[in-house]
Amino acid sequence: MRKKTRRLATTVAASALLAGGLGYLATPAMAYTEKCTSYQDTTIGTPGTNVSVHIKLCIVASGGYHQAVAYGTFSGGGGTTDKFDNFDLKVRVERYDSVYDTHTCDFTNLINNNSSSAFSCGWAVSGSSLNYGWSADGAVNYDINLDGLGGKTWNLTGTPTIY
Repeated sequence: MRKKTRRLATTVAASALLAGGLGYLATPAMAYTEKCTSYQDTTIGTPGTNVSVHIKLCIVASGGYHQAVAYGTFSGGGGTTDKFDNFDLKVRVERYDSVYDTHTCDFTNLINNNSSSAFSCGWAVSGSSLNYGWSADGAVNYDINLDGLGGKTWNLTGTPTIY
């Protein structure tokens, strides 16, 4: 009985040590921080039905990198006539309003060919070791088909800052 108790105690101690060790090793991978805006909404008058767009911006910090990502949805796309000549979403990684990286995603075909969809745009990344003051910002540049007015910009509200 004594041998069994000692073996059980050894097994429990080894398991606790292993779990603690794995927890220690997993800590850097868990160093993930994300701050997002609320969804920002607009409805754009286009040929046929109007297009409603909802976008939120996020800044993500993980492993010494900072990434700007946008998540969105739209409805009212598609139809027999194109809605847009151009619909680009640009995301930026900023530190204290200085731009470190940008990435642009073209959603013109997605909106012109689908009645609704979700989308995301990211990969604006900074590998800077500087801490504090990081945020994501962005804008949508669009040109409504057949309106003859040229391009317009919808400036999005940036995220709160993270480390």
